Amino acid sequence: MDYSSTIAHYDKLLGIRAKDHEMVGWGSEESQKCRFGVLCQLDDLSGKSVLDVGCGLGDLYGYLRNRDII
Repeated sequence: MDYSSTIAHYDKLLGIRAKDHEMVGWGSEESQKCRFGVLCQLDDLSGKSVLDVGCGLGDLYGYLRNRDII
């Protein structure tokens, strides 16, 4: 397999100085929040644990806290 295009994509992202959705290639803050919203609709997360590892910059935690889900 040739992973050169994938490597080039992430090499480019590593050069971004932003500390937000841009750095991890998530398009926009709105699209990130939309994905988080869909995730939260999958199940009632009240009283549950969520392991957010390798999924960006840990923004899901703030999203859940701001909505009093955790």
